[in-house]
Amino acid sequence: MSFCALQFSAACPVGADTLRVAQYENPPTIFRNKDNVPSGFWPEMTEAVLGNLEYDIEYVDCLWAVCLEMLEAGEIDLMPDIAYTAERAGKFQFVEQPLLYSWFAIVVAANVSFETLDDFEGKRIAVLANSIQEQGITEHLRRQEQQAHLVWASSMEGVLEAVSQGDADIGIVNRFIAASDTRDEKTTYLAQIPFGTYSLHFAASPDMELGVVDAINLEVFHQQTTFRSAFQHASQRWATIVPLPLPFWVLAMLATALAFLVLAGVFLFTLRRLVARRTRSLAVAVADLEHQIVRKQAEAYAVEAQKMDALGRMVGGVAHDFNNLLAVIMGNLELMPDKCDTDPDFAEFRSGAIRATKRGATLVRDLLSFGRRASLSPQLIEPMDVLQNVHKMIARVFPANITLRVPEAPETWMVKLDRGQLENALLNLALNAKDAMPQGGTLTISCANVTSPGTGPEITEQKQVRITISDTGVGMTEETRAKVCEPFFTTKEVGKGSGMGLAMVHGFVKQSSGDLTITSAPDAGTTIELTFPAAQDASLQAIASDTATPPKLGRGKILLIEDNEMLLPTLSRQIKTLGYDVVTATSGQEALSHLARDQTFDLVISDVVMPGPIQGTDVARAVDALDSNIPVLLITGYAGDALEDLATSGKYNVLTKPVSQNDLSVAIHRTIRDAQAADTAP
Repeated sequence: MSFCALQFSAACPVGADTLRVAQYENPPTIFRNKDNVPSGFWPEMTEAVLGNLEYDIEYVDCLWAVCLEMLEAGEIDLMPDIAYTAERAGKFQFVEQPLLYSWFAIVVAANVSFETLDDFEGKRIAVLANSIQEQGITEHLRRQEQQAHLVWASSMEGVLEAVSQGDADIGIVNRFIAASDTRDEKTTYLAQIPFGTYSLHFAASPDMELGVVDAINLEVFHQQTTFRSAFQHASQRWATIVPLPLPFWVLAMLATALAFLVLAGVFLFTLRRLVARRTRSLAVAVADLEHQIVRKQAEAYAVEAQKMDALGRMVGGVAHDFNNLLAVIMGNLELMPDKCDTDPDFAEFRSGAIRATKRGATLVRDLLSFGRRASLSPQLIEPMDVLQNVHKMIARVFPANITLRVPEAPETWMVKLDRGQLENALLNLALNAKDAMPQGGTLTISCANVTSPGTGPEITEQKQVRITISDTGVGMTEETRAKVCEPFFTTKEVGKGSGMGLAMVHGFVKQSSGDLTITSAPDAGTTIELTFPAAQDASLQAIASDTATPPKLGRGKILLIEDNEMLLPTLSRQIKTLGYDVVTATSGQEALSHLARDQTFDLVISDVVMPGPIQGTDVARAVDALDSNIPVLLITGYAGDALEDLATSGKYNVLTKPVSQNDLSVAIHRTIRDAQAADTAP
């Protein structure tokens, strides 16, 4: 049925019309005879196929390369004798059914030796321009990395003529013209080497209707499958060329290749079965290895987390008692009578002792910051204000051979951080950068807004502020960079560094929900980036220290709660010297008893962590429950997690031991003042 359908389709006329067909010289398959009539295999097939389809033919004479250009431009409709390539298929419409098969014939000048394809090296090779032969020899030379000079001709006859006249050593033509009378057998010979098989087709212009191309394709198929058709007659007359004999070595190679293919097939079959078995075993091993790696990573993370937690708990325990001792020392030093007039050395000794006490408190804060246990006092701050303040401080102490740069960034978002801790962190990093530039250099401290993808389905992006400290110093090795944030690790000489600087910075950044990254290499400087979340809204802040304000005398009655028997009298004496009456309690239970009997206190000052079931935070809640409008000031050496539930309310002012006389005065005055203002507000 399919065959009948094809015959019927081929027999049906497409419609009377005229098609422009390319005519060029490529004997013996296409040429004009002595009477100037198109002759050869392709003209006969063109007339048979288009005649059966009731098309008139208008031959257009052109050179080969020109014909291709005209076909692509739609100036001719059909071109015969076209070798199929993928590149040409993108330019023309090929009639799918091939009519002839050919290969590259190698015509060699009589005085040139050519035995293998390696002899192309260094030769002058004539080819038809833009032909399949040109593409084939160019690809062969490129693949074999051979060097040769191409001589282009406008026709196949021109290729033979170039070799015959000595303008080329070798010519690449199709098998038909190589075996025709056109070749001069006295000046050339045909190399007995097969090279590049290809198929030949009709090609239509890209503008031709697809139905016409399909009709030509069906008619070609009809011609090839019909006994005594025009195709068979044209093939016997013009294309019955005896194929070139294959050399013995080619036959030997083919036999060897066949044997090799059989053996290779057996080997590959066996190998595939073996590989499949080994792949299954390997997949099981890889899965087990991945499980072990994940488990070891999880164990390493757990160990690191446990180490940090243990260190934080140890530091927190030490900080509570140590800060109480420092508070006793500082308080008693400040309560000593001023003997500057009678004994000048006394004032110097006392001032040095107070500075040492404050340095001890700073060291404790650094340890807590590294262990992420510090009690921070976050407040809304402008990052550029902090950077400018740090710039003023370090500009006084940095040598002249170091250039300081703090680029302006007025549009940066606000952040909610402990201002003192941030300044301390930047000072630490700046001093480290100075030490890394002994021969001078440039230190740049900059600030910029950054955004990152959100972490939840409702958060499209996260706003952050990045502070960058970059120097042009000696840099760090990868090993040093990996350890630089560990406590007590330092590359400085003995006695010139505590090893807590970067550890403190790292702890402060992590406790502030930020991120710290270090980029460095030997002799390439160091860049440290501190990234913090931008503040979303304002809230009440913990009270800020103001050591520049002198102590203020006040009036009123204060309930002081402190369990430390050495610190209680010191704090009581400090408060009394400020003009207040003081009632003391050594436990939360005793304080609640005082409050039950007397609610005329102007202020309650309570330690946070105390022995027994009632802590300072419990006392604060009890005062709120009494509805007596008594303000509460919390004071702590280290409260750990005890303040977390009260920190979000912003209701209670918090001081960290040791507390100077100035700080205590400012805190008491502000707390009472704010409470009175709130009580009188409408």
